[in-house]
Amino acid sequence: MSRGNADRVSKKTVARRAAGAVAGCVLAAVACVSAGCFGGSSPLPPEEALKQASESVERVLAQAAEDNKYSRDSKNSEDSPYNAPTVGNASAIELWYPEHPILGPALASDGEVLAAFGKEHPEIRLQAQPIGPWVYAVQKLTVAIASGDMPDMAVVKRDMLAALVDGKRVARLDTLLPQTLLDDLRPEVLRDHRIGDALYALPADGFCSVLFFHASDVAAPPETWDALLAYAKTFDGTPQKGMDRRFALGDLPFLESLWSAGGDVIRDGHSALAEPAAVETINFLWSLRNGRVALPGTFGRRDASMSWFYEGRIAMTVGNSAGLAMKTPDVDVAPVPGKNGPVSMRSNDVIVAFAGRAEAKRDAIASVLDLLTGMSVQGQRAVDMGSVPARKSVAANVKVPEGLERAFAVSRATPLLRVWPEVESEVERYVLRGLWWKGE
Repeated sequence: MSRGNADRVSKKTVARRAAGAVAGCVLAAVACVSAGCFGGSSPLPPEEALKQASESVERVLAQAAEDNKYSRDSKNSEDSPYNAPTVGNASAIELWYPEHPILGPALASDGEVLAAFGKEHPEIRLQAQPIGPWVYAVQKLTVAIASGDMPDMAVVKRDMLAALVDGKRVARLDTLLPQTLLDDLRPEVLRDHRIGDALYALPADGFCSVLFFHASDVAAPPETWDALLAYAKTFDGTPQKGMDRRFALGDLPFLESLWSAGGDVIRDGHSALAEPAAVETINFLWSLRNGRVALPGTFGRRDASMSWFYEGRIAMTVGNSAGLAMKTPDVDVAPVPGKNGPVSMRSNDVIVAFAGRAEAKRDAIASVLDLLTGMSVQGQRAVDMGSVPARKSVAANVKVPEGLERAFAVSRATPLLRVWPEVESEVERYVLRGLWWKGE
């Protein structure tokens, strides 16, 4: 397309392309998982797998840079948000949210939370609309973005937040929220949802990755790689309940392990997977699998690992803290062990307010965000499901398990990049090929 034609691209076309790119990344990742493509290619030596992962990430980033250059070349991409013409009822808030273990029950139309909110705020008409699993919800959201007919607020993934910020589709929350609420947020929550100096989202929950362990097997959960190896040497793998053998470990994710070694997937706009930290990480994980510390077939299969964990086939495994909802008396959690100390990964679900009508509805939006991050939604019930409150005032009035609080305190969020799902998918695909290598 010539520069002249690019300049004549309509606002809606630009929006469709931006939104479509996000949806495409998400759907591609889901399709890849469904098809089993992570394990469908032949194994590679770990360092070769990492090299190919790095090259693939570079290609993804280069294509994203080219797409971004085109978007910025179009003068329409700098226009103000296009969903602003009609304010309507300044006290009517439409909120869309995908399936969510905390928000779903809390926002049920016949539930106590919305009823209590209605009594406390009779001037606000909150319409909370569930939009199904994320793979379908993202399609509905992208269609709404393309047409300019978005809701006032929505729960989205962090990678979609990055695209929405690029397209100027979401409002700055630090200019909408009262200072008292901002001061009540944990510092890491503020940090993880800022782009530059602007706060664009709040977390929908406080889930994070944790090390699940059987207290009967693990007296002191390991926090370092050395401690993990030391534990594995003493672990009694005596079969139980007809098993061939029990194993010390199930899944240990590459990303958290890489972070713990001081590495990153992306640094300064380029792949960082060729750096020594990444090489050390994949070789360490491969040694766990090859040395039969980890149950074969568990790396990269978090759900299956959790099933095998509860069957008693493994002593510990990494999973989402949402798994605490089915916790048994013998099960406890701790941070994910890392090279020099523990590290975990936070949830990707965030709450945004769409730009355009946000200023006219600022008081109502602030009240809804107060509800969604407050005690009635994020209180003890949410904590018992494995979610750590984002607000200090809520945390002071609930009982958070020590291991969960420690995991959240050392957790990190994934990068605020619109291409992150595609990048993460490529890393997982190649890393798992390296972890299946059996050696010469």
